[in-house]
Amino acid sequence: MLMLNPVIANLHNSKTGRWHPIVFVEHPLPGGADSVVRHKSKVHHTAGFESKEAANAHARTDLAPKVEGASLRLDTILEWDGQGVPAMVHFFG
Repeated sequence: MLMLNPVIANLHNSKTGRWHPIVFVEHPLPGGADSVVRHKSKVHHTAGFESKEAANAHARTDLAPKVEGASLRLDTILEWDGQGVPAMVHFFG
């Protein structure tokens, strides 16, 4: 799967306590600002995992090989309240 500057991070569902590897793709800011890189979420592991370690293992062995050029940022934990779809924008430093 070819994506622009993909990043894989961790989404933590604070309602269920489950961990979901989540893929972000670069989306440049309007007006062509080059100093900050904005990423938008594209997909996350729907069922999630009981532990952060299990989510990380899945991200490394199953997800990253399918996302060409993915940067693993598994220490980046994004909290989600479990409501709705966790679509989000993030600025990775």
